[in-house]
Amino acid sequence: MKRKLIAGILAFTMLLSAAGCGKKAVGQSNTTAAGGSIETEDVRNLIFVPSDITFDGFKGDIIYEAVHGDSLIVCTSEYQMDEEMIEATFTDAMEDSDSAKSIFRVYSVPTTGGTAKLLLEDQNNDCSINNVFDMQGNVGLWLNSFNEKGDDASTILVLDKEGNKVKEFDISFIYGEGYPTSVMYFMEEDIVLSCYDETVKGTDSKGKEKFSLATNGYLMSAGLTKDGVPVVYIYNNDKEELKTIDIKNGSYKDTVVPENGLAAADIRPGVGEYDIVFSTRNYAYGFNLAQNEVTKLCDYTASDIDASSIMNGLVLDEESIIVELYDNRTGENTFEAYKKIKPEDYVEKKELKLMCLYAPSELRSMVIAFNKSHTDCRVNIIDYSEYENTYERMAADIGAGNYADIYYLNDGIGNFSVEQCIAKGMFEDLTPYLEKDPDVSPDDLIPSIYKAAQVDGKTYYVGGHFTIRALIGNKQDLGDRKGWTFEEFKEYVDSKPADAKLFSSSSKGDILGYFLSSSMGDFVDWEKGECYFDTPEFKSVLELSNRGTDEEELNWDETSVLDLATGKQLFMEGYLNLDEMAMYDGFLSGKATYIGYPNKDKEGIYASINDSLAISSVCSDKDAAWEFVKQIISKDYQSIDYWNANFGCPTRKDMFETYLKTFTAKEDYTDEFGNYIYAREGVVGMNDVETSIKPLTDAEVQVFRDQVDSVSRIWSTDSSLYEIICEEAGAYFAGDKTLDETAALIQNRASTYVQENK
Repeated sequence: MKRKLIAGILAFTMLLSAAGCGKKAVGQSNTTAAGGSIETEDVRNLIFVPSDITFDGFKGDIIYEAVHGDSLIVCTSEYQMDEEMIEATFTDAMEDSDSAKSIFRVYSVPTTGGTAKLLLEDQNNDCSINNVFDMQGNVGLWLNSFNEKGDDASTILVLDKEGNKVKEFDISFIYGEGYPTSVMYFMEEDIVLSCYDETVKGTDSKGKEKFSLATNGYLMSAGLTKDGVPVVYIYNNDKEELKTIDIKNGSYKDTVVPENGLAAADIRPGVGEYDIVFSTRNYAYGFNLAQNEVTKLCDYTASDIDASSIMNGLVLDEESIIVELYDNRTGENTFEAYKKIKPEDYVEKKELKLMCLYAPSELRSMVIAFNKSHTDCRVNIIDYSEYENTYERMAADIGAGNYADIYYLNDGIGNFSVEQCIAKGMFEDLTPYLEKDPDVSPDDLIPSIYKAAQVDGKTYYVGGHFTIRALIGNKQDLGDRKGWTFEEFKEYVDSKPADAKLFSSSSKGDILGYFLSSSMGDFVDWEKGECYFDTPEFKSVLELSNRGTDEEELNWDETSVLDLATGKQLFMEGYLNLDEMAMYDGFLSGKATYIGYPNKDKEGIYASINDSLAISSVCSDKDAAWEFVKQIISKDYQSIDYWNANFGCPTRKDMFETYLKTFTAKEDYTDEFGNYIYAREGVVGMNDVETSIKPLTDAEVQVFRDQVDSVSRIWSTDSSLYEIICEEAGAYFAGDKTLDETAALIQNRASTYVQENK
């Protein structure tokens, strides 16, 4: 029996290739004269500490929870298998067996803690709980299942606080309009409120329509206020709206446009002066509809609550919260209760501000661990993904001189590239810290990656994981070629049929983007403040990009793997790891080859450092900052989930070897860090082409080692220059300007920008 390969290889590639943008703003901040902002509010008012309240008595995995008055309602799901099923786990037999069953349970437990009371147990294998809502003190449930025809079937079930059935009726009629994102029932008015992306419908319990309201936008979530009034949260024409609904009259009652949005919040009934409450990765918030005001209630990170593990934050009142946490190691969910401290009880610590476009869970865990183990200082995350115009806001802060102590790099800082930051003197040289530290040293790191990240022999940032960036091609055409100049690349492309696509997308803009992402360093020298966009090399880039179509959007061809095999497409953009290399080698019947992007040195194998930290040159305490930063190149950090390639390959030599071992394993095993490693076996597919995944040989692993050893450059982006180039290139692509005119315009604008911003 073959074990099915866990989905994620292609998802990881798509994640890395997606262009990121920040989500909406929430929270309060002080604005600088330059228009930037950085968190400066008094954190003492947002600190919560663990209370002695505990919750127990739940069976199964927690799938939903809600606060109903003085009770916490918890829904769980348990998947039970007999001995035959356990033996067949992860096999095809598991999917076909009828001996497994799902059990759904609903519990109630006082918010003051205690042992949960079972209200409902359902062993219907096809049943799931989609929503739980408070209904005049009763527990309302929206249940979903399948009828005998295999069609969606839905039920509203109302239970009292003891678990007795108050009312139950079928609402399968809701699927006549599509699949709703939220359903609630109001028993006094006998109204079923079904919320779809573009419509909110009110029907009676028999399915007779009472009213229909257009959202005039995209429905992001729906819920109830503290007074039981339904409210929908809509994204409409670049603004976010909260609309309350008068279900008796079948109309919208009030519309509020939150000034900075609600970060796509999951709306929950409010407490105290707040009509609704919601949580993000960083904070718990309260929102007052009448005043149109968002207020921070709890800072999770400052309270040493690992926000990366938070599944949900439930606000009981302004002084108490319950947090559902997920333990990645055990796979279990637990509830923890917290109480707000008095501002005067806050223990002052030296604060180090960490600035980032987006704080992944691993970074948050690092911050929590550091803050708990250091009594004299703490790291405070400034996560710009919480704000509107993410990149611009971060750049405005930096431009206004609001520097952080530590930077988390995402191929750059806001609109600034890493090279630009270094040229501006923003980063501290970490070489002396590395060389004298007793715990980590340059010798711990993969030589090619460490050297590629240096600038003039100095180390300005350190990273935990990397991904190889190269072009995937057909060896029948490319032979043993490993690198080329722009002229050689253009000569090769010109030798192919005119209708052959260069990359997966045939858009001229996308093709230009591929080249700029890989070769911007060839055309800009931030240290010297010079640009080289009027050179023959860059003109070759423009000419190659002009081979594409005039489509403005991504024009992905679903047959790209087949086209690569037949020569209709010349390259695929590769984020290489061993899984992907094995996959493409299978797709191309053993004829996949990996070649660098074109550049002046013919050394186009790049590494993306996917999680890296730098210390500000104006950091308030550089020694303390180094104690935090060095964690990212520690074995403790890199041993967590290294096997699932979430960030790519570990940068430490020892962890890199541990990582490679997982690809050659012929049997499952538990590694020295307690991670359970599965031997690779299964089938993956793309564009109707399938290939087997199996343990790799040492020779296959060596191909990847050679790619890593070939790295001499770090992938970096420069969004401001990218925008300038794309704007001017558009006229050339449209035939309105000549090649030479376009190159000259780009050279002029780019040179001015670099001179003004170096």
